[in-house]
Amino acid sequence: MPRFVEIQTNFSTGELDPLLRARVDLQAYNNALAKATNVLIQPQGGIKRRPGTKYIAELPSNAADGVRLVPFQFSVDDSYMLVFVHQRMYVIKNGVVQTNINGSGNNYLTVSSITSSIVDDMCWTQSADTLIVVHPDLQPVRITRTSDTAWTATTITFDSIPKYAFNIDFHTNNGSTLTPSAVSGNITLTASTTHHDSGAAQAGTSTTITLKATASSTDDVYNGMYVTITSGTGSGQIRLIEDYVGSTKVATVVEAWTTAPDATSNYSVTTWTTQSVDQYVNATPQGRARIVRYVSSTVVEAVTEYPFFSTSAIDAGRWELEHGYVDVWSSGKGWPRTVTFHEGRLYFGGSKSRPSTIWGSKIGLFFDFVPTENLDDDAVEATLDTNDLNVITDIISSRDFQVFTTGGEFFVPQQGSDPITPLTFTFKNVSRNGIKPGTRVQSVESGSVYIQRQGKSLNEFVFNDTQLTYITQRISLLSGHLLKGPQRIAMRRATSTEEGDLLLITNTTDGSMAAFSIMRSQQITAPSEFITDGVFLDVGVDVTEIYTVVKRTFNGVARYFVELFSDDVYTDCAFTGGAASGAMP
Repeated sequence: MPRFVEIQTNFSTGELDPLLRARVDLQAYNNALAKATNVLIQPQGGIKRRPGTKYIAELPSNAADGVRLVPFQFSVDDSYMLVFVHQRMYVIKNGVVQTNINGSGNNYLTVSSITSSIVDDMCWTQSADTLIVVHPDLQPVRITRTSDTAWTATTITFDSIPKYAFNIDFHTNNGSTLTPSAVSGNITLTASTTHHDSGAAQAGTSTTITLKATASSTDDVYNGMYVTITSGTGSGQIRLIEDYVGSTKVATVVEAWTTAPDATSNYSVTTWTTQSVDQYVNATPQGRARIVRYVSSTVVEAVTEYPFFSTSAIDAGRWELEHGYVDVWSSGKGWPRTVTFHEGRLYFGGSKSRPSTIWGSKIGLFFDFVPTENLDDDAVEATLDTNDLNVITDIISSRDFQVFTTGGEFFVPQQGSDPITPLTFTFKNVSRNGIKPGTRVQSVESGSVYIQRQGKSLNEFVFNDTQLTYITQRISLLSGHLLKGPQRIAMRRATSTEEGDLLLITNTTDGSMAAFSIMRSQQITAPSEFITDGVFLDVGVDVTEIYTVVKRTFNGVARYFVELFSDDVYTDCAFTGGAASGAMP
């Protein structure tokens, strides 16, 4: 009986999905492996044993509630792997845990706001000596390096925060005329004082104040004006008057008082207060302006968004205050979800209350987010409005500014080297795959790669020079079985011709790690699988060094280790150089 012998010259396909084992018609079949466990595929087609892992340190037991590896590269000579667990940050440099942080005697930096509930879904970006950490339930934290053992963590105080009218309302001002200093540009708006009032209140409730007996008896005359408690009960409170009844002198305010006024409260009714800033003025027959600065009870400075008809005084009753704009980020409204630097701006993507909106700071002023002059270097803002819910889960600075959401992938089209400006900050939707929340996008030689929303495929987001746009394609089509609840992802870039870029993905289903050797210029995506006597929880890359966090069980007790992949050892969690130290305190 004749015998056929087929010579397999390489393994560049990597491990093949069992669903394709009968597909002998595929070209990739001839270069595939049925199983590729604990090996790496070389771009030349060969395979080699994966490195062992070297013990670095043992984490405290609360790592069970959440742990995160974050690379930090300060300079060519100074790079670190930061390990976050509940309210602590450990610093590892060249495989060594740094001790006596800030002279405290501890091997960690205390970061009290980054708790175990934050760690798993936090996002971060770095510039020079500063790492910025964000999460929807976390006021952004700035972590700064001074030396290997000197680090600080502080809550960011913004120079300005964008505004949004979550509960917008419009109030026609019936008591003052309004005179713009110019029809467009940066202007001043001057109100008359005809119906300004002050005195001692007669009474008050949770949402009203009864003005003095001699106040105007004209209905609605104070509508659209502000009432300030100047002294007495509730002093310092400012509210907008929604309705005024002249016969009873009762003014109803938009928002309930924190402390209800009474007959001991003194008040003043004015057109403008400090709360007027960032609200809008609309005029008839035309004109719209955003108030940017409070000058006095009758004067504010504003930027026009639509020119006024003339500089003549606008009669009372023919202009209104568009009210309700508040800080879009706060403890009540939530904080940004994602963050990155791009072309001189700091960008935040999504927040708890505005999940599909992106904000960019002014150029070079990283904590100033409110536009003032609409110049090219001003702050920018855009919302991803499509037919799908686009919860932003990652933003990255690559060839272009790229945005990945649960509903699709977007980018900002830029012509040549033209920068992003407030007028050009618009987004183009490329595909509707969506990204899995909690996973980070990784940059490769040809574009970006990310885990599809349901965690079933590894997708590539790459620019197509022919179509002049980005396209999305699945690069794990032949090996989707290796993605088993993907959770963490990291990329180690090739350092020699003997290896490709190595994309590592930890799996929650069985604790394995999928390893994709990638050389996209040669159309090579060769997967294999890493397993160990334990569970891979996280993976991170410090320039060329691959760190992992592994859960291992000894005598029924779960323990958590930081380990370093190393060709110098041939087992996992290997101890070298004498007796091992104990767990991190």
